[in-house]
Amino acid sequence: MPDDLDQRAVSWLSQLRGRRVLAVGDAGGGVELWEPLAGRPHVELFRQADRSVVDLTALDFVDQWPWTGSDLIVLYGDTVVDVWVSAAVQGDRSTMVPDSASLAAIGHEHIVGAVVAPRRLGHRAPVLLADRNGTVSMWETFGVRLNEPLPPDPHHRDVVGIAALPFDRSIAVVTVSSTDRTLRIWEVARGSASLVPLDVHPRCVTVVGQTIVIGHDAGLLAIDIEAVSPFARSGS
Repeated sequence: MPDDLDQRAVSWLSQLRGRRVLAVGDAGGGVELWEPLAGRPHVELFRQADRSVVDLTALDFVDQWPWTGSDLIVLYGDTVVDVWVSAAVQGDRSTMVPDSASLAAIGHEHIVGAVVAPRRLGHRAPVLLADRNGTVSMWETFGVRLNEPLPPDPHHRDVVGIAALPFDRSIAVVTVSSTDRTLRIWEVARGSASLVPLDVHPRCVTVVGQTIVIGHDAGLLAIDIEAVSPFARSGS
């Protein structure tokens, strides 16, 4: 083995492979990887000047042959979506993400949330983007749109969160509205959406199993998907 290989510097990403790190976005548009135990930033991945990061989510390809590594999806509250790809030797900023023109063309104005689908729809698990105006779209992280987007609903404004769960051999996507106090359920396989009134002002939403958990000013509200989906109630 040549001596220079023994002395070659190992890339920072190689040092992190197999370990869990924390991705952090800031008001200055920067995205960093942190060492959680050390309590300090490890590296800045990139920065979008004059923008604030509003949401981050990661798509893990460990069990999705032939892809390995993770994609980190970053949102800035408008129609700019960044994806950092860890599969490259040093990691890389993707140049094939959904561009602003494509996002605007299907109704996006202010994207406020992203979530990874809980199961694959095709070769990979897609990423769902939620807009403040109620538009929801589904994408591969290299810029390919899947399915028709869910358009805005006049009774579902100021969306503040998105979550997804397995449902009926596909997925159900839920968004919550702070202004209209509604929960919207998009059953992707059926192409249908239903609106559920809430008696709280939602701040965020997540899922645990088949339960939708909504954070609001006074605490948490748990709703079983079987109780609110019209198709689940009908048993069809």
